[in-house]
Amino acid sequence: LIVWPKWKTMYRRFLPSNPSLGAEAKDMSNIGFLIGRYSLLESTWLELGTEYTIYNNFLEERRDYKGLVLAAQFSNTSDFLGYRLTGNLGFRWERRAYEYGTEIGTTFFVRIYAGAGR
Repeated sequence: LIVWPKWKTMYRRFLPSNPSLGAEAKDMSNIGFLIGRYSLLESTWLELGTEYTIYNNFLEERRDYKGLVLAAQFSNTSDFLGYRLTGNLGFRWERRAYEYGTEIGTTFFVRIYAGAGR
């Protein structure tokens, strides 16, 4: 079992040189992550993660939110016809709590990546 705690802060300030290119933006995100990976077999593993976000929009107060993401993913890597294939099967649940209400979304995914073999 491997566990990674992470923290990321992003500050963005955008002033368009031409106002027709878009609106001014000024915001900050603080994001805490906790990711765990458990190896089931040599090339098969289970990954679990959580992410907590505090987002502040300094120009539009009603766009501030606190978010929570929970995710689980089963992954396998193998060689096939000269390619290195990685398959992911997973689920993601996300909640964003605004001052005026809450948004909740779920995603189920299957991904296959092909790269050069060994």
